[in-house]
Amino acid sequence: MEEEETTKKANEESDDNNNGNDEDFSSMSILEHLEEFRNILIKIFIAAALGFSVCYWMSEWLFYLLMQPLVDALPEDGGKLIF
Repeated sequence: MEEEETTKKANEESDDNNNGNDEDFSSMSILEHLEEFRNILIKIFIAAALGFSVCYWMSEWLFYLLMQPLVDALPEDGGKLIF
């Protein structure tokens, strides 16, 4: 009786951890796994290309944003960095 309750509780917890994803990856064939992997790689490539494009488009503003603390720290008379 206790074993049944424990098993039932474990199944409910695993259903809660599923987060609405009804795919059972353990029952997928190797080709289905490869197809899913390909789809994920395509999404990663698109996201990386989109992120690169946005950063490239805003590169001057990003450079200004990153350099502003250094410019503020340099003396007013046009001091130089020594490195």
